[in-house]
Amino acid sequence: MHTDDMTRQALDWAQRFARCVRERDFATGRKLFLSNVHSFGTRTREARGLDQLHSEQWAPTWARTEGFDYFDGSLEVQCSDDGSMLVVLGRWQSRGVDDAGQWGRQTPYARAGRCTFVLLRQTEGLLCVHTHFSMDPEPA
Repeated sequence: MHTDDMTRQALDWAQRFARCVRERDFATGRKLFLSNVHSFGTRTREARGLDQLHSEQWAPTWARTEGFDYFDGSLEVQCSDDGSMLVVLGRWQSRGVDDAGQWGRQTPYARAGRCTFVLLRQTEGLLCVHTHFSMDPEPA
């Protein structure tokens, strides 16, 4: 498979995931991941398996997220020579909509960070085996 084709497929995967976050479409989002995914996140330090990723990272975060997307031009794809593994990395942005009882903010506020997805080529297409989401560091 040509590198341009692999890159396009990986970027398409990333856009499908972003749409799942925006639409809070957990069922479709789960179909993009392997059941044994291992993740690091902004809300949970470490999630082993799709059920834990969903319950400890996605559910509490996506419920308080509006407008999730990637910064224009920030996504980069790295491919293994045989096309069996692809890594998508980039920067994301969204608006947080936390309730006042938890964080003291009732109106949406800007937030941004970095993300990495490790995708494996499977018979059903590209599936994610690892994610890492983190917020941008606070300025010094």
